[in-house]
Amino acid sequence: MKLNPMRQKVVDYMKSMATLKWSPEEDIVVYNPGNNGCTRMLSVFQKGKTYFGPPYINANMCTKETYNEKRKGAYIPFSGTREQLDSIKSAADIEAIGGEILESAIKNAFTYPGNDCIGAVLLAWNNVINNGDRVQKLQFCFTTIPTHNYGVVPVGEYDYSDCCENESLAMCQKNGEQVMAKAYTFLQPGDAVSHVSSRGSHIRMVIDYPHVEYTTDENGNRIIDLEKSYVTSLDQAGGAPVRFIVGTCMSSMQVITDKFSKLYKEGSLPVTIPELVAGENEQEETYIEDFSADKLVSEGTLAGVIKSNRQIIAVRAEITDGKTLHNTKDIISMCDLSKRTRYYHAPKYDLADLPLGKIDFAEGKTYTLNVYALTSGNEGEEIKVVSNYRFTK
Repeated sequence: MKLNPMRQKVVDYMKSMATLKWSPEEDIVVYNPGNNGCTRMLSVFQKGKTYFGPPYINANMCTKETYNEKRKGAYIPFSGTREQLDSIKSAADIEAIGGEILESAIKNAFTYPGNDCIGAVLLAWNNVINNGDRVQKLQFCFTTIPTHNYGVVPVGEYDYSDCCENESLAMCQKNGEQVMAKAYTFLQPGDAVSHVSSRGSHIRMVIDYPHVEYTTDENGNRIIDLEKSYVTSLDQAGGAPVRFIVGTCMSSMQVITDKFSKLYKEGSLPVTIPELVAGENEQEETYIEDFSADKLVSEGTLAGVIKSNRQIIAVRAEITDGKTLHNTKDIISMCDLSKRTRYYHAPKYDLADLPLGKIDFAEGKTYTLNVYALTSGNEGEEIKVVSNYRFTK
């Protein structure tokens, strides 16, 4: 069955993120013990090996477009022996080594780029969302219960009221197996299944139509067979509390198949975003307001605000005088743990924040300035928001 363009765009982005190829220049160990609300995880990356997809990281979010730039120098290389590196198969192993090696691995968990389960899904959804307050609230897994108006809506019909105090398993149990199973049958590629609880939450993106089989109950009624019906998802980190990447496992993003019975038992709710339900997709609008380069020569600053109804991933300024004189790029941060905020949708960017630095302009010489914005859903192609602005010192 052919997907509508919006759903195709969402699924394609998720898949392209999972197949992003990269190779570390040094051996790297990344270990998050699970402190401060983060997921406990362990990853081992070996120098020269080929890996796929941004790794599972809670703290330093990135897109596929910026991962390879952000990872350079964003870690402390493994300083132990090859024997020690090869011995790390579990969290207990890195804890046993201890010392500076353990400390460095923990520091890497907060400086190395990647994304987590909700980060990956939201980045894919950002290919079609239109900027609005409801999108800005889509930040954490515990917000993916539809009743809270955080930008997600239910797939199928089930009771998602507040009575269960944000525990999706209790919501599933309140509805019962057959109600939830019927809701799962309405899932389409680009939707998601999300379980939410005070003990931990997880979300993964559906990438294929569900396989549904039926059986009969003791009264002869035709019902959905939860053991034979299943849905296929693309999952960042596989939902594992501890994840390490060694041997043949070269990506934390895995295609998994879940029986309806498993979804029900873990309390997964079928959810999506309104844009995928409505079937409408506004054209991208990325533009600049109040642009000024009056202080470029004197103070090395620009003025103006870039706005977009898509996620702004990065902004770049290029100054030429026949050849490239200056080229600076700012990758927008999507996570600030010091403020306990995680923003996956940046709808505007102030050019005053672009770090131009000191530029030595020659007297009487004419220069050309171009400013570009990189937004979601454009396969890495930049949009020129300031075109061939000419100035003279």
